[in-house]
Amino acid sequence: MYERNKKGVIVLSTEPNSMNDEVKSKCANMLFAEIVSMLAAQENISEIEAKASLINSGAYDALFDFSTNLWKESPDYILAYHRGLV
Repeated sequence: MYERNKKGVIVLSTEPNSMNDEVKSKCANMLFAEIVSMLAAQENISEIEAKASLINSGAYDALFDFSTNLWKESPDYILAYHRGLV
């Protein structure tokens, strides 16, 4: 799961076989929480409304379908995906 980069620094490996679904799920959950906060602030809605909006969208399904690799993207990218901008 961890490896040394070219400079010898220990980093989290992003090789497909190095991260199990538990780790990917933790990443996706952290992203989801950040995206909920962002969406609520940007659209001036409650976090409950933002959660509902995301959970009922294709972005939520894609985020937790690890074969899409959406869990590797930034919160900004995933929010744009949710809005149909990418």
